[in-house]
Amino acid sequence: MNKALFKGRDWITTQEWTDAELDVLLDVAGDLKRKFKGRVPHRYLADQTIFLMFFDKSTRTRNSFEAGMTQLGGHAHFLTADVMQVSHGESPKDTGIILSSYGHAIAIRHDLVPGEGNAYMREVAKWADAPVINMQCDVDHPCQTIADLMTIRELWEEYGVMIDPHTADGLKVGLEQRRPSLPLICLETALPAKFAETIQEALGREPERPAALEGIEKLPQHFDTLPPDVAQAPIVMSAAELARIFLMRSMSCAVAIEPSTSETSYGPPNCARVASRKYAISNAPATARSSSSQSSRLS
Repeated sequence: MNKALFKGRDWITTQEWTDAELDVLLDVAGDLKRKFKGRVPHRYLADQTIFLMFFDKSTRTRNSFEAGMTQLGGHAHFLTADVMQVSHGESPKDTGIILSSYGHAIAIRHDLVPGEGNAYMREVAKWADAPVINMQCDVDHPCQTIADLMTIRELWEEYGVMIDPHTADGLKVGLEQRRPSLPLICLETALPAKFAETIQEALGREPERPAALEGIEKLPQHFDTLPPDVAQAPIVMSAAELARIFLMRSMSCAVAIEPSTSETSYGPPNCARVASRKYAISNAPATARSSSSQSSRLS
């Protein structure tokens, strides 16, 4: 790996990095994950500081960045706008210059106001002498994108199961929170074919498209333009909820991770994917709905 290609690079949107660069990023992330699980020291950023600027509340993003920087041997400095001169009108230019003179990277979360977050990050990056990392803005959440791609790749490599990025997000969080003695069931929220470009990036192959979806892009599209009327919101939400329930009942699928049957409960999990997509999801627990004719063991 040519480190010079990445040194000082901003990470603001996923699309600004090439497929080859994203592959390197995924490989490095996988290596760091293995070392963390194996308790292998990897203090590659010893004595370095990253400033974490949050314009919004956060649990997972803040703590993952702080923990990650600690594992790499550095320090993550948590900042909010109300304790900075930003709250008094300090410009992105001054913020970028000052913070980059003190530390080695600036990470920003600014996603509350459409049209502001990404533009603010780019203005900070324009003047900063250190790389700027997007911890979520109004345009993109590139770190979450990489986490989803990792989960898609890991599940495919270990179990031969292909999932979409939304399901990958749920599965990633579920696996992190799962108790060793309990099974985990994550409902598949979309078909991988809906995110063909993402699957191609993660796995290097196109997802299979069901015959019923062939040529769907060429079919007539129907939509309504709704007036900006608050009174209409309950009606629209009720219609959307009915549509969601219908789709879940007709196309529901689940990825199930069961506890290991080995002596230690921390062994590798078994993975089963429910193959049937035509059962009602509200009549019984997911484990009860799965039968030998409906599911296949993939581990």
